Amino acid sequence: MCGFLIYQTEKKLKKSKINEIGKSLAHRGLGSFIHNEDGVFAIHNMLPMTSLVESAYQQPLINYRWPGLVGVFTGEIFNWKKIREKYHLESENDSRLFCDILVGPKSKERIHEMDGFWNFAAVYDEKLIGVVDYLSQKPLYYRTDISALCSEPYPLTLLGPVTKDKVFFSSIPKFGYDTEGNTPWKEIKQIPIGSYYVNGKIHKYWDWGLVEDVPLQAGIARSVKARMGGERKPAILLSGGLDSSIIYHIAKKINPQIKAFHVENGEEEFIRAIAGNYEKIDLKDYSISPEEAIRRNQTPVDLGSVIPQAQLAEALKNKGIHVVLSGDGADELFSGYDRNIHYDSQYSDIFQELPYYHNPRLDRIMMGSIVELRAPFMASYIVKYALSLDFESRRYKKVLKYLFRKSLPSSIILRDKLALKSEKIKKSKQRDNTIKNIKIFEKIFKL
Repeated sequence: MCGFLIYQTEKKLKKSKINEIGKSLAHRGLGSFIHNEDGVFAIHNMLPMTSLVESAYQQPLINYRWPGLVGVFTGEIFNWKKIREKYHLESENDSRLFCDILVGPKSKERIHEMDGFWNFAAVYDEKLIGVVDYLSQKPLYYRTDISALCSEPYPLTLLGPVTKDKVFFSSIPKFGYDTEGNTPWKEIKQIPIGSYYVNGKIHKYWDWGLVEDVPLQAGIARSVKARMGGERKPAILLSGGLDSSIIYHIAKKINPQIKAFHVENGEEEFIRAIAGNYEKIDLKDYSISPEEAIRRNQTPVDLGSVIPQAQLAEALKNKGIHVVLSGDGADELFSGYDRNIHYDSQYSDIFQELPYYHNPRLDRIMMGSIVELRAPFMASYIVKYALSLDFESRRYKKVLKYLFRKSLPSSIILRDKLALKSEKIKKSKQRDNTIKNIKIFEKIFKL
């Protein structure tokens, strides 16, 4: 998981500036490493997953494969060992594997074989390079006026003056969120999904045609198993809805001892139908103010789940949980929202809502409590399968209900969707709440 900032600069950063940047990223890991030499500043905060041995995951990568390279990576490549063996690579972990893939002659083919989520950045041969995954499960942000990339937008504001993006602030009350990768700061943008950045220019590399075709049920099982790996054993977020119940059902077969956590919402009858042993989380025990939620999210955008998500993240942190599996992504892929009664929103849901609202929110809010969220439904081969289905086959998640009709209780298969939203949002108008959040944001970030 982790987080980083990398900056191509002629002068070394002063200690006071390094401390300021370090503080802004401290929530993304359990420690940090810094490089401040040869025209490159890079800081990487780590949350080790595949190995708990410090030398196995320490970044930035210096001179790895390329003389003069300074590289940083965050995310997870769950099948990195398989790719390493297939292509006879020397990689010792997933971050080095990513570097090896970029060097190799079949780099485009290999990157489409990766099962996971990622962003990567490096300075090499006087070029600043950045790569982001196909759905921005690990978003990557860049400044338009200087050569700098970061896992989050706010730390980039510390590198020089920024101005308010008036288009962003006028669009979010209108549409709910920005759909193009803009941020509150005019000089800071999000790299588009499945793209790479070279010295300020954006290039698309992702090709869904190169993703492996996998049957849906087998693909979900594969994805869950892969995301249960690593040294930090995951827990399950179990809501009692269809999506998380599918994940729990598969995970429980792999590891009968896996922990399940349920947010108290009056829906325990559905939890009891599938889980005999689970731990309840009462969000009221974890107070998060609107101001703190906005500070963590680094945007005034909130469609209702930012505060409860932050409360949930704090609860998991207090229980010593650093990795969780969730059912996120299934509604977008398989048309599970109420709006799908009226029209097919799948392409917008997948290619706008997931990368520019949902996934950045999950990344920043969960990492605000040093928790990595893994969403098995967002594996590339599952997304590809969902895109191949016609509307009627997936509407109301019909295909999922059919595949798991014999595995899950009928009460879960037939129940209506219940979103994780704050009571305040449920009872108010979305636009009014956004306008209030904008005022709070402007005060916190002095815009």
